[in-house]
Amino acid sequence: MTGKITVKRHDYPERIRHLRNGSTKVIPAYYECIYYWNDKEIAYYVSREDVVYLKTDYLGRGKDLSYFERMKASNDPGMWADLVQFLKINSDTKLSEYFNI
Repeated sequence: MTGKITVKRHDYPERIRHLRNGSTKVIPAYYECIYYWNDKEIAYYVSREDVVYLKTDYLGRGKDLSYFERMKASNDPGMWADLVQFLKINSDTKLSEYFNI
């Protein structure tokens, strides 16, 4: 590993939402994790969606490439190698990307 991966986790308990029509809806418990590499935010995970979101700013360009190829084509492929090793990401892992505005 070339850097340090740190995680900030936020847990959300199960909630009951009361709707206007008098019924209730149960919102199950879930958690969110934000992954940092050397104090730089690089990924985000929400348990209810089971998707690892990669930060677009640090991925390589080329929408026709897979996420693994974009990680290798980035300015810092070691960062992504650390994340892949830390999270044990493989071809079955659902990946997407996000952009912070």
